Amino acid sequence: GDVYKRQIVKRQLTTNVPMRLCGFVAEGMIAREQYDIFNQAGERVGCITSGTYSPTLKTPIGMAYVKIPLHKPGSKLVVNNRGVMQPITIRRIPFIETKYYLSLIHICRCRRYAVCRSRWSPYH
Repeated sequence: GDVYKRQIVKRQLTTNVPMRLCGFVAEGMIAREQYDIFNQAGERVGCITSGTYSPTLKTPIGMAYVKIPLHKPGSKLVVNNRGVMQPITIRRIPFIETKYYLSLIHICRCRRYAVCRSRWSPYH
């Protein structure tokens, strides 16, 4: 069968996508959804999709769509946060490194999953 919006996905796979989803760390206030992101020259280069305060990192974080040359970690941008130009730094998602190992070659005994996520499966 045909996949919903197949033509859009096919076009994005064959051509370059203008923006990428990336994470950011803000300095100061929390940057919220739909705030505009600008480069140092003042050109609009993206838009925030979500933002909140991270109690683990003790700083405001969020995700945004940013133009391709500026989506790399370490890029310095600014966001218009309620009329105040606030600096942000692009970071990789997830913000916190995982501390577990998930083997993708393990075949579960229950034969239902390539990787069994449950130790308490009745098939073990």
